[in-house]
Amino acid sequence: MKIGMPASVRRMALLIALSPASAFAWGDGHEVHLLQVMDLLPPAILAFLVSGKSREAILHESHYPDDFTKFTPAEVGEEAMALLAKHKLPHRYSLHSETGKAVNLLLLARAFAQKDPLRAGTWFAALSHTLADEAACNHDPLLEPIKFAYLPYGLPMKDGCPLDLADLVKSPDGKNAWETALRDLPPTGVPASLEAAILAVYAQPMEANRFLTRRGGAIARSYNQGASPEDLRSAQAALAECGAEGVRTALLFTRAAWEYSGDAPGMELNEALLHRAEEGAARVVRERPLADDAIYAGALEGYPGEAPVAVLVEPSVAMDRGAFGFNAKTILSAILREWASAKIPSRVLDLRDGESLARLAPANARLLVVCAANQGVPEPVKKAAARFYQAGGKILWIGGKDGGQLGALSKALKPGSTALIPISQKYGDLNEKTVGSLRLVFAADWAASIPGSPFRLAHNPNTRAGWHVPRCALTVDLDAGDLIPLAFTENGGERACIAAAGKDETGRVRSLFLPIYLLAPFAWTTGESMADFSRPRLDSMGASVLAAALKTLTN
Repeated sequence: MKIGMPASVRRMALLIALSPASAFAWGDGHEVHLLQVMDLLPPAILAFLVSGKSREAILHESHYPDDFTKFTPAEVGEEAMALLAKHKLPHRYSLHSETGKAVNLLLLARAFAQKDPLRAGTWFAALSHTLADEAACNHDPLLEPIKFAYLPYGLPMKDGCPLDLADLVKSPDGKNAWETALRDLPPTGVPASLEAAILAVYAQPMEANRFLTRRGGAIARSYNQGASPEDLRSAQAALAECGAEGVRTALLFTRAAWEYSGDAPGMELNEALLHRAEEGAARVVRERPLADDAIYAGALEGYPGEAPVAVLVEPSVAMDRGAFGFNAKTILSAILREWASAKIPSRVLDLRDGESLARLAPANARLLVVCAANQGVPEPVKKAAARFYQAGGKILWIGGKDGGQLGALSKALKPGSTALIPISQKYGDLNEKTVGSLRLVFAADWAASIPGSPFRLAHNPNTRAGWHVPRCALTVDLDAGDLIPLAFTENGGERACIAAAGKDETGRVRSLFLPIYLLAPFAWTTGESMADFSRPRLDSMGASVLAAALKTLTN
């Protein structure tokens, strides 16, 4: 759609200018986003919404889903309460899920049908928020650690593009980028029916994620120390496009709810419809190229050569979801770049490629690298890794959680004392007592190649927010098998092995476990930065640990 100069941008800039910093709490720019959506709504829809509550009251509800307040019949009504309960949506935050969005869309359509502007205003604001979240730049794997880790760490880096819409529109250039993105919004037709809209809103998180992750690199490059003014303008344009995508989808689904409101009372989100919706969302994930993730730029090619290392990777899905955890893409893309620089043969193995997983064997891969999330890995990965190990293959397992594929080493991996684990398992917990006193010591086999032991954390990897925190709660019981200890943590007279190699019955090293926090960029180092934040690399500690692990496994 083509639109003129948005009045909401001018009003929002005025609000920003007049608001004291302590009161400026737009979070991810949701108020900027919702104000723009309201400005672009068809007049009849906007008139209906503001007949129940003011624009300011609706704007206030732009943060409605970022809250774990439980729904009550008094708030949402008996009919809505029954629908929410049926689909196991107990609180406001649950509206972020795919089913939550589908239910939210149906509730908005029903509120329109029932001529209930008060509840329509709430469901409109909530849906606009969750749709916008899917393309919010701090949900990109390149940008989230910049916002929540690297900037707070004070790394040497450029003052790049603001990572929030509300901050973007403060500057003349940023406001111009926002206006341009809104003017250039593509025309979007309303789905053919309410059912079609429900199917589309279910897949929206995956579609929006593709939109977002294609643009993360342009935004990240603005933080490079050598970034040019053109780099900054490109970043501002990319961030504005992400915000405008949220506006587009909010308008699309609000119009669909209005247009098909007459069908809403009889519409049921039955098992068959939700199954079709799940299939559609899964299809988006199956078909997206790995290259849609800008974080993999320049890494997917690996390095040519015989018997390469196979590095198991996956695409982004939506928000923090994935088989390997949000931060695995940072670590794995950095590993691929390290090995390409060192001319170590390596190749990418796509998690979605069942045929390649089935063919994985020591004859075509001298080593398999898995970066497991705290919840473990999917069953196909477990089976492929087990077959590979049983056939004589070697595995570097970066945890996360073990899946039982590492021979004797798997039996040795157990939850450790919290005093000896630098990473809290609780979101937002800074774990300051442990972080302040814990020491890292490398065993003799590694100490020579990683001088400086004992080490202390240079920056706290337990950040106040973000999904990038390198969580691993496992330690190694050295009495459980024929193991080679590689690294220890020490604290207050206690000691635990946190990294080790496992041998098979012939005495050959076949597996190696590393906690992901040993590779987390800048956790253990000071004075370092990245040459290019759009193409993550390991810091000196991570690179040394990776080189030592490869040497242990391949000697």
